[in-house]
Amino acid sequence: PCVLKVGDEWWMWYNGRTDDAFTGSVGLATSKDGLVWTKENNGDPVLKHGPPGTFDSTKVDHPAVLSFDGKFHMWYTAGDAGSRYKIGYATSEDGIRWTRENDARPVLGPGAQGKFDDRVVLHPAVIRDEAGLLHMWYNGVGPQKTFRVGHAVSRDGVHWQRENGGKAVLAPSVVGIFDEGYVYNVHVRLEGGMFHMWYSVWVAGKRTTGAHHNGLTYAWSHDGNHWKK
Repeated sequence: PCVLKVGDEWWMWYNGRTDDAFTGSVGLATSKDGLVWTKENNGDPVLKHGPPGTFDSTKVDHPAVLSFDGKFHMWYTAGDAGSRYKIGYATSEDGIRWTRENDARPVLGPGAQGKFDDRVVLHPAVIRDEAGLLHMWYNGVGPQKTFRVGHAVSRDGVHWQRENGGKAVLAPSVVGIFDEGYVYNVHVRLEGGMFHMWYSVWVAGKRTTGAHHNGLTYAWSHDGNHWKK
């Protein structure tokens, strides 16, 4: 889920999958206290996957929503029939009725050949800094065949420039007793001039309770590219 405070309510945009456990869309629920939630739009998706042949024909999910300049802005994972994941962008006046931007085309696709993200990009996390610059951290899969995290910036939400020379800014390592197999699903906040990240890690080794477990790790950065776990 992605949760924002809107007035005196909490608004949550979340993934929903159909009976095939594959086709997905985005829904919206609201709450006064964060505990009791009401699904909006009669429980129907507020952003539905696209028609056959489009870049998001099978799923739109992992929404990253911000509110600024009088609109809601959503970046999301887009999947087609071949699961060739890219990142799309939509805007809304009310959080319910969304319009795909960039002529309903992806705003971030796979990286250059040989880069860590040359196969797919997915699972965006987006923040807007004090100068109005948008920062996106996203998962990428390339020659390494496992998740790494990249960083891109944008002024308009449509045109993104990869940072760090197109190389991953977060890669697996050994952190304490965690032997990270891959890193993914980041959540980033900006506070006090510093970026704070919490990310999921798949534990590859047996130095914890066993292999193939998952955990959360915290990291911080001054520039969004160089992270200290």
